[in-house]
Amino acid sequence: MEILNQIKNKNILVFGDVILDKYIFCRTIKMSHEAPIPVVEIKNREYRLGGAGNVAANISSLGASVTLVGTCGNDEFSNEITKLLKEKNINNKIIYNEKNETIVKSRIISDKKQLLRIDKEKLYKPEKNHIIDGKYDGIIISDYAKGTISKYMIDKLKNKAIKDNIPIFLDPKPKPKNKKLYHDFTTMTPNKDEAEKLLNRKLNSLDKAKEFCLILKKKYTLKYSIITLAEDGMAVYDGNKFEHILAEKHDVFDVTGCGDCVIALTMLAYCASKDIFISARFANYGAGIVGTKSGASQVTIKEMENFDK
Repeated sequence: MEILNQIKNKNILVFGDVILDKYIFCRTIKMSHEAPIPVVEIKNREYRLGGAGNVAANISSLGASVTLVGTCGNDEFSNEITKLLKEKNINNKIIYNEKNETIVKSRIISDKKQLLRIDKEKLYKPEKNHIIDGKYDGIIISDYAKGTISKYMIDKLKNKAIKDNIPIFLDPKPKPKNKKLYHDFTTMTPNKDEAEKLLNRKLNSLDKAKEFCLILKKKYTLKYSIITLAEDGMAVYDGNKFEHILAEKHDVFDVTGCGDCVIALTMLAYCASKDIFISARFANYGAGIVGTKSGASQVTIKEMENFDK
């Protein structure tokens, strides 16, 4: 409860790719005679914040203040994003540019199973006029490799973090062009596959997790290195101590958004405790809860009350 109480006083800046997640919930009524596919009847539709928006939503869900900075289009889908930001109490500093098209991921779900995903994706054009002024306790960069991230903005955010003496975290998507920008952060939170791409080697066993963390920290000049390992938990290294945090025992339903939860909760707990291991355990606990939910979801204060650091 101590961390939860301290979190409420924190203010985080989230910068990155803003995505709209669309869910079409259906009921399967029969199999098609035209192809081996189900025929479904639409029950309802739902929009949720995705990408950097989901990171910001996880922060707001735990009572902290958050400002979302990024890019999207100026269209019917960006209007849905604006509505969701107001509902989630997220401060909005998004640039709505008609030269961009809002990225939308549409998921068709029937009987709690995802049948199909349709992506409307035209990469965002990088902007230089993002407003990052203000007093923040930490900065998160959420890179979904959709075009928002640029060297100019990363350098600008790093300079602000140095000037204000605050942590700056990165959730990476190691595409070739962005990989070169991933250095000099407080930490990164790649998953196993992303860590393998960052280091160009295979993490074949948990025995290699410490070695991976050590190399990751050195190669990308990080204060701490963190690797999320799905059902195997998380690996954390601070330069002296290594810890393998076991995953929480839950019936995992959907891993969508777990990475967003991890970086959001790690940042919040770190701002409150300044202890990267407590922060990672806090995030691991929250991600386990998110994995039991459908689609891009967030943890609540009540769900985190039983966290034992």
